[in-house]
Amino acid sequence: MKLLCFSLFVLRVSASSRHGVNLGDACADQDVEFCKYAKNEPSVCQEKIFMEKCPISCNACCLDDKDDLDLVLDSQQEVHSCMEAKVDPQLCADEHVKEHCPDTCGLCACRDNGMKFENNRGALVSCWQAKQNPIKCRNNLFQENCPVTCGTCPDSDTSSISNNCDIIATLKFPDPSTASYYGYKNDIMRISKEGASGECAWDNRETEWGCKHEGDAYLWKTGPDYYDESSAESAVITNVSNGHYTMDITNYSNTQLETYYNGEGKKNKSTLTVVSPTGTERKFEVDGEFSIHVDCDNACECTIAKQGL
Repeated sequence: MKLLCFSLFVLRVSASSRHGVNLGDACADQDVEFCKYAKNEPSVCQEKIFMEKCPISCNACCLDDKDDLDLVLDSQQEVHSCMEAKVDPQLCADEHVKEHCPDTCGLCACRDNGMKFENNRGALVSCWQAKQNPIKCRNNLFQENCPVTCGTCPDSDTSSISNNCDIIATLKFPDPSTASYYGYKNDIMRISKEGASGECAWDNRETEWGCKHEGDAYLWKTGPDYYDESSAESAVITNVSNGHYTMDITNYSNTQLETYYNGEGKKNKSTLTVVSPTGTERKFEVDGEFSIHVDCDNACECTIAKQGL
């Protein structure tokens, strides 16, 4: 069973490295006290509020560390500043030097736009939205502004975009501000392939048959004076030609978190979006538990059908 370590402030995300955009003076933490938490707990930087308020603390600006460095490399050579790496680029072969001097070591050439940008309808969007919903990476605007997130960097080895014979599935709750009920709700997506072993889910992020899973779909709405949060989970299945897949959508109940809300949070509904290799998009409102069957032929034409559990 999924274990939760949940508080109003500590979020369940995994830390990862990221390269942002060098914004110069425009790239600054907006709230020093608030951003101290990001410095002490880098994993929260996966969340929208921290990425937007704390770009410096979240290392989203791709700036060299200006503090005096005290690095001792495997070769026993000491490095005291990023300037030394500018003079001797071979120092960038060391992972610690790369971490402290990303700009000097050339890791910022391909980077996400750390600021909000306008979409085709004039609304402000950000790369955080593409992290939560990889389908957005089909849009050229997101590909251009979010090359790291969308895997469109030159010579990139991976991509979140379904260009060939891939399926993208996203399970997502609405923003807490638009949710109808207070409380907690967690939905789970598990994907299996006919004739193959291993499920693709939160507890098995990558399978041998070409599925990669990210995120966790939950909604936690506590009231206007507290920290509300929602998140999504997604999966990309590659090379689905002649493949047959089942996506099981189940609900996770946390009685302890629902104690104060009489189970009202269970009424909030997520949405499952499945996009086929040809771009066909099917949306399913999650009202109870069900399965989605995806059957693909050798030309990557896929049928997507719902079946109750």
